[in-house]
Amino acid sequence: MKKIIIPILLFSMFVLTTFTLHAGIPHAVYAYVYESDGTTHPPIDAITLEAFIEVRPDEVLTQESADCEYGTPDGLLKVQVGNFPTSWCFGDVINVTVYNNGDEQVGSVSLTYSGYDQMDPIIFNIAIEQPEIETSFINNQLMNQPNPFSSITTINYAIKGMLKSENVKISFYNTIGQLVLEDLARNGVYQFDASDLATGIYFYKIETKNFNKFNKMMIMR
Repeated sequence: MKKIIIPILLFSMFVLTTFTLHAGIPHAVYAYVYESDGTTHPPIDAITLEAFIEVRPDEVLTQESADCEYGTPDGLLKVQVGNFPTSWCFGDVINVTVYNNGDEQVGSVSLTYSGYDQMDPIIFNIAIEQPEIETSFINNQLMNQPNPFSSITTINYAIKGMLKSENVKISFYNTIGQLVLEDLARNGVYQFDASDLATGIYFYKIETKNFNKFNKMMIMR
């Protein structure tokens, strides 16, 4: 009977020591941290971190925890797993959230037998340069195409210094000065439908508080 019990006890001790490590036993997790260019490292005062084992998200280590830190010039981040208050096991997954001046990246790794584990590099989002969008007109312009036209023409306009998003009044007149249509335009373009108008010459005007300009168009059928 003793011969059976002793191997069972030895096996149980082996399992316990192999798969469970109690809190306080050192095991470091490392990661290199990069800016969006993939080569430079963020400054120390820009980085904060939070780390937790996936099955126990309420137990969190930060850069204020003992032996948890980020340093330059090599950009190496370190989390000491042995500082979690609850025992941990090989195979546990540790998640590390790294903050860089408001930006956030997450890394994770399964704990192994080696005494330390290294996560993939943490690279902060590549800044996508947005094309510059003109928000105001840079010159004055008023024209329509096609001209002459049979039914529909597109009027393009610009008023120097005015925001493209602002409305302008656009008015249409016949040759004796009668108003045939009045509307609002924006973003420098207006499509004019003359299907209900007779063949002939017409005038159109764009107008703001400080600017107005006329041009001529011809309807031919």
